[in-house]
Amino acid sequence: MNLDLWFALTLLNNSRKIHLYNAYEDKEKLCYDIINNKNNLVTEKEREKLLKSFNKKKIDDIIYTINKENIKYTIYGDENYPKEFYNVDEPPFILFYKGNLEEIYSKKNIAIVGARNCTQYGKEVSRYIINELGDYNINVISGGARGIDTICHEQCIRNKLFTTAILGCGIDIIYPKENNKLFENLINNGVLISEFTPGTQPFSYNFPRRNRLISGLSEIVIVIEGGEKSGTLTTVSHALSQGKDVMAVPGPIYSNLSKGCNKLIRDGAYPFTEIEDLFQLLKITKKEKLFDNVERKYKNSELKNKIYNILNNEPLHIDSIVKIANIDIKVLYELLFELQFEEKILCINGNFYVKSI
Repeated sequence: MNLDLWFALTLLNNSRKIHLYNAYEDKEKLCYDIINNKNNLVTEKEREKLLKSFNKKKIDDIIYTINKENIKYTIYGDENYPKEFYNVDEPPFILFYKGNLEEIYSKKNIAIVGARNCTQYGKEVSRYIINELGDYNINVISGGARGIDTICHEQCIRNKLFTTAILGCGIDIIYPKENNKLFENLINNGVLISEFTPGTQPFSYNFPRRNRLISGLSEIVIVIEGGEKSGTLTTVSHALSQGKDVMAVPGPIYSNLSKGCNKLIRDGAYPFTEIEDLFQLLKITKKEKLFDNVERKYKNSELKNKIYNILNNEPLHIDSIVKIANIDIKVLYELLFELQFEEKILCINGNFYVKSI
């Protein structure tokens, strides 16, 4: 019998599971003592829960899924269990994962979170940040959901930047369904993690609980967009209680999706206005790249004016801007971000840009 999975399925809270598991080096003896009522560490009520939770068919089904989907797992106290999770509220007893979990230990870990129904501005800021991180040993953590999460994971994959998705459902459940291909690609250059047993559906109450792990694994949490009552703010609450730094991207005062970020900044969060703001908190120095001179030229006011003059009151797609301006798209994203931040241009759905009225 797989004792790890039996304990994972019990209705005991994680701290009790961990306490009992750590009390016995011989897990089979733990099982024997519980079944035969020879364990004085558990109450009679807990013993009943443990015995009721034993469901051989369910355990066999999970083992079948684990083998079929190439899922691995780690238990609290194992060598490859993320040490950062020891300090979160209710550390997971078990973590299921797909991909390279060990890779996260050699990187600086940052979380980027935001609205599911994000604006084009939020998408562009997310892409800008990821593009700037491509040359650094950084792991970008998010939740695998629609909106900002998906944008960040996709951009990391394009830039070959390691990324972690911490899910609010079983690791075998594709949620949202349109992210099936994304998750397939992610495990080749990142890791999927879930504390929920395979088969667990994406119930709404799973996500606030999941958010403590996103912040717990991270050194810094960056909020791209979020309303005043956004679920994203639960990640911020966890981050603050864990002593983590929080950054927020300022946005238009008339945008509901920027109200949460603007309030965070007002309440003391670090404003994210350029990539150097993040590097300063991470205590890393921006690298001198081979093409730094070219990039500096691209960033000067002359080129920014050129981009601005290309635009007019008719929406122009980013592909057309690239062709007309004849510059690298990563640099263009940065310039467009700066122009949006200066409120000189607007980005509308579908990657179209116009001058501000």
